[in-house]
Amino acid sequence: MTQYSAKQYTKWLSAITGQTYRLPTEAEWEHAARAGTTTAYFFGDDPAALGDYAWFYDNAEETTHPVA
Repeated sequence: MTQYSAKQYTKWLSAITGQTYRLPTEAEWEHAARAGTTTAYFFGDDPAALGDYAWFYDNAEETTHPVA
């Protein structure tokens, strides 16, 4: 879903329910995703372990990968 589509959905939902809905800000999203952790990453502070948890430029071999 595009960000535009998500925003349009929140406008529609707000209109039919009478409640105000919106997308979270980047800070709100980060806070929710971190689930109260105080480390640099949800799995700890060691960036060397990032490859165990995420695909990114250095380990993706320029292709997509299934999400587990």
